[in-house]
Amino acid sequence: MSQLKDSLSSLKSDLYNDAQELERVRIETKDLQALKADEARLLERICEATETNNKQNEEKDRLALEITKLNVDVKNLMGMLDLYSRLDEFTSVGHFETPEYLYETSARFSEEIKYVRSQKDLIRDKNAITYPIALTIANDKSLNKKILDGQVKLMLTAFNIECDLLIGKVSPSNFARTLERIENLANTLENQRQH
Repeated sequence: MSQLKDSLSSLKSDLYNDAQELERVRIETKDLQALKADEARLLERICEATETNNKQNEEKDRLALEITKLNVDVKNLMGMLDLYSRLDEFTSVGHFETPEYLYETSARFSEEIKYVRSQKDLIRDKNAITYPIALTIANDKSLNKKILDGQVKLMLTAFNIECDLLIGKVSPSNFARTLERIENLANTLENQRQH
């Protein structure tokens, strides 16, 4: 009997332990089922977060490209600003006068371009320098015209070469003197043409 009691007691103890283990497994199963139910919701949130992250990365790349383009634009504008601010500094302290072609309106600039083109047309049409038609150097009229046209071309070439040389040496300190020399050169050529 005592063996039976011990055996019964052992069985009760095993039963109690098994009941405890069963309860623990039930709780664990319940937790796992709750986690499994949350898994779908969590996966959906992960997908949403991944999609949001991808969109943010695309936006970041687009903004980085736009920033690069804007930096290039800023660099170009800074170069232009530097050029014009230096010119403004020179004119403000009297190193040289503002050239006539630097006007704020595009209409005025357009007029200056038309003026330069009209000067080019004068040269092309051989009206920049005139000479008397009755002037005779030789008996042949065609030879006369050829000699006089060659003289005109030579005068214009000499004037352009001399101006290029003077402009190549211009500096803020000799700017006004260079303009004077160019004007004197033009007057000298004009006087020589008349004689």
